This record gives sequence, structure tokens and C-alpha cells, in this order.
Amino acid sequence: MSGIVPYIVRFANPEYSREIRIEASFFVVQLFSSSKTAVRLFISAGGVISLAKFLDLNMEVNKDINFMAIDCLNLLIQCKLIFHADLLSMLMKLGIPERIVVVIDSLVHEGEESTSYVFLLKAMDIMIAFAFGPPIIQEKLCESDILPLLFEASKYFNVQCLFGLCTFLHGMARNPSVLNHLENVGIIPLCSMLIKIGLGFKGESSKVLFCLTLGTLIRSSPTLAYLLYTLSFTL
Repeated sequence: MSGIVPYIVRFANPEYSREIRIEASFFVVQLFSSSKTAVRLFISAGGVISLAKFLDLNMEVNKDINFMAIDCLNLLIQCKLIFHADLLSMLMKLGIPERIVVVIDSLVHEGEESTSYVFLLKAMDIMIAFAFGPPIIQEKLCESDILPLLFEASKYFNVQCLFGLCTFLHGMARNPSVLNHLENVGIIPLCSMLIKIGLGFKGESSKVLFCLTLGTLIRSSPTLAYLLYTLSFTL
């Protein structure tokens, strides 16, 4: 199996025809559906890189291939075969978050009645996993256009997607070192809007805003800021 995986997943490259890529994606799906041992072999053989390549930015033509990659990424995160921080670091290096946000921006315009909607929610779940990752992952999310693009797409989110966004922001705001960046990309007016909507996730938005206010406190009184920061997540 370890010898077959590198041979098959190379056909994930966009340089190959759509038909060949679909066959390769079907192989990966079957492998993920079989057993954890098979997934382990897939990982050890360097197969994870194929998931990044299957996240094709040409959504109109290769939507089904993108959906397969989203499904496999969710399974990979959930099955916990690799230490979580190591897995997220690997996926970050492959540019997965950037590609997932592009997918979200594309799918959000199709509406919740479309067959694509479930994959929009799964894509949001992947972003939430990154937001609750270690501090280094959160900081890397701030180093590109990921957050501005995600915030722009959120203008078209329905209630369920907004709740997912709120959870994402809650995870990000737990890291004081990214607060300034979140402020710069417009998180405060965004969260204010979420609170005003009052659609069942007011608590999450309030926690994000509370963490942002600690950015100022940290500069003047680190001890007080730390105490308030810790207490905010026990409420």
C-alpha cells in the first residue's frame, strides 16, 4: 500500500485530465472509508499533499473533486491519527486554509438550498479546527489574506454559517498576540453586528469582544489582563 499511494496520488496534480483526477480522488475516498490503518499508510506515504492539490480553485469545473478533498480533510482532523498541532502545521504548510477560504467564498453564493451547502458547513468546520489550534497556527492565519477574504464572504452567510464564524473568532481571540491583527481586519464592527443580530450565539460574540478589549489592558497591566482573560472562559 505504501508504494501504491505515492503513485496514485500524483494524479491529483491539475496538469492531469479531469477524468484521471477523478479516478485518483475516488481511490483516496475509498482508502479513507476503509480503515484507520489505511489512513495511517496514506499519511506516512505523503498522501496528504494530494488533498491540497484536489482543492482546485476552479470550483465551477471541479466542484466534485473539491468536495472529496473537504470530506477527507474533515475525516483526517477527526480521526486524530497525528498529534493535532503537527497535523494542523502540516496542513498549514500545504496552504490548506487559503484554499478552503476560496472554496467558502465560492460556495456561499449558492444558497443553503443547494447540494453544496453541506460542504460549505464542512469547510467552516475545517477553519474552526485551525482557529482552535496552537498559537503559531493562529498567527500564521493572520499572515495572509485569509481573514479579510473570510470576513468578506461572511456578508452572505446565513445563521448557521454566522454561528460557525463566531466560533472561529472565539478560537482566534483566545490568543492575545493576534488581537491587534483581528482589530485591523475589522473584527470589532463584525462582532458588534453579530451581537445585534442576537441569533443564539450572543455569548460567543461577547467573548470575542471581551478578549479584544484585553489588548489594551495587556500593555498596561499584564497581571490584571491575564486574570480577566482566564475568567472570561469560565463564564
